[in-house]
Amino acid sequence: AKQTNDCGYIVASHAGNLTKLNVLGERIWETKITLKQRKHSNLGKPSVIQTSDGGYLYSDNDGIGKVSSSGEIEWTYINQNNRDFEDAIEHSNGFFYLVSDDLVAHGSKAKVYKFNSKGKNIWRKPFGGGCSREKLRSILESSDGELIIVGGKSHGNNKFPCTFEFYDDAWIIKVDADNGGKIWEKTYGGRNYEHFEDIVRNPNGGYYAIGTACNKKNPPWGGDYCAKNMSALWMKFDDNGNSLGKKHFTHGPNQTGFSITNTSSGGTAWVGQNKKLVGSKYKYKAIFYKLKGTTVNYSTVVDLGGFDARSIELTKDGGFIIVAGNNVIKT
Repeated sequence: AKQTNDCGYIVASHAGNLTKLNVLGERIWETKITLKQRKHSNLGKPSVIQTSDGGYLYSDNDGIGKVSSSGEIEWTYINQNNRDFEDAIEHSNGFFYLVSDDLVAHGSKAKVYKFNSKGKNIWRKPFGGGCSREKLRSILESSDGELIIVGGKSHGNNKFPCTFEFYDDAWIIKVDADNGGKIWEKTYGGRNYEHFEDIVRNPNGGYYAIGTACNKKNPPWGGDYCAKNMSALWMKFDDNGNSLGKKHFTHGPNQTGFSITNTSSGGTAWVGQNKKLVGSKYKYKAIFYKLKGTTVNYSTVVDLGGFDARSIELTKDGGFIIVAGNNVIKT
């Protein structure tokens, strides 16, 4: 969910549903954008931004839709070769940029896309090492007008040069907004599993990112893949992607950070998933952390009927708008 120019909110959900809320959370309108493709994909996620003309850009695993400020559909983009979108921005140059994952047997490449305001694809650029799964999850415009993107870059183990998605390094790359060329990239990780889900610009320069990582002191090369030992991974960067510090957060045996934002007091807040094995089944809860540096000012785990929290944004009144499953929460 995002706060809109009129201090209301726009919420994106699965199957192309866009809902406009007023400042009190009351529904103003709802639009259904049909982007169905013949082949189903579990990659990608619903995302929405408000555009400079007052309308909205929606994207998900099947395509892209542009609607007006009143929810009228202006154009859609569906292409079986360009899909599984994770995040989008409107750049100060007037173009839209999107990122996507890729999952194939061999030669996987995550993608960055450039579209004009009418939905024409200008270019698509592949990134990654070409193993089975490459992840680009979040994109923003850098202070110098380029693109900063985070995700997970796959790597091998002590037996194979390429392995499945359980072997990732947390990945941050800078890309030229004009031609899509790579300016630099940095990876952070070890033997097993680390990746970023979201990034936000630090108002004082640099960036903050949130994601997940294996939290074992001596991570295995393989076997259990750390599936029962995950922590949320918080990291601070300078403008060149160099780490200025990191911290792992674990409230229970298994935790993932999905979304991060700034706070009005100069810190960060993030939300995610707490997963606990109860008997033979996992129980999922939503988590919320508010930090000053790496110090936890507040944290909570909330049972929302099996939903986790996937989105948090700072609002103009200093609070937050949070989406957790079917719940939209204003603080």
